[in-house]
Amino acid sequence: MRSLLLACLAQTLPLHAAEPVQLRGIDTAPDLVVLRLSAPVQYKMSVEGRPPRLVIDLFNTRLKRALEPAKGYGALLKGIRSAQLSKEPDWVARVILDVEKEPEYKIRWGTDLMTVELAEMPAGTPNESAAAAPTPEPAPGPPRAETPAAPPAPAPASAPEKKISRYAVQLGSFTEKDRAMKVVETLRAAGRSARLSVRKSGRSRYYYVVRVGPFERRADAVAAVKQLSGQGYPALLIKQ
Repeated sequence: MRSLLLACLAQTLPLHAAEPVQLRGIDTAPDLVVLRLSAPVQYKMSVEGRPPRLVIDLFNTRLKRALEPAKGYGALLKGIRSAQLSKEPDWVARVILDVEKEPEYKIRWGTDLMTVELAEMPAGTPNESAAAAPTPEPAPGPPRAETPAAPPAPAPASAPEKKISRYAVQLGSFTEKDRAMKVVETLRAAGRSARLSVRKSGRSRYYYVVRVGPFERRADAVAAVKQLSGQGYPALLIKQ
């Protein structure tokens, strides 16, 4: 098993600024975290511990307010925590992503958004194909029970195709409904078929998920991801 390696990513920005940058909030989507900052910052990232966690240190950054730990969701993201690591001599805010296993990660910047997108390590892909292997086994079952009824066989085959042929582009999960609605309205004004859905986490915590679509063809959804990413949105392709 490959060892966990320290990865340092730094922006060419001055460490000491007149005023520290504010970490205003954290939004989540499946295997994706969006840090809302008042300005871009210099940062350091590392994968530590076992079970692993992705540690993000934001330099010259202070928490605008105490942020409660949040439950993550997706194949890798288990939870999100944050704390004010130091105030002197420099302000440093720390965000910790608890993950199921060591991930690959991609960092993207919007105007005031730092997006951390998690993905499976390449070594994990054989596990997925192995897990998918038993799926065809139920298919031979019905033909054995109804050997003469060969014509109905195409009908079950078409149903799964409809389920996997629809795609959407997810643009974030927000704890504030008004903020999510503003994103939806902006997208609709630009001619996008944006919509809002609500997800419940725990007993009383709700997330407002913004999506564009659906798309029947994956190529159309991929094109939308590229366009929206170019406009600064944390766009993520998902299957419905």
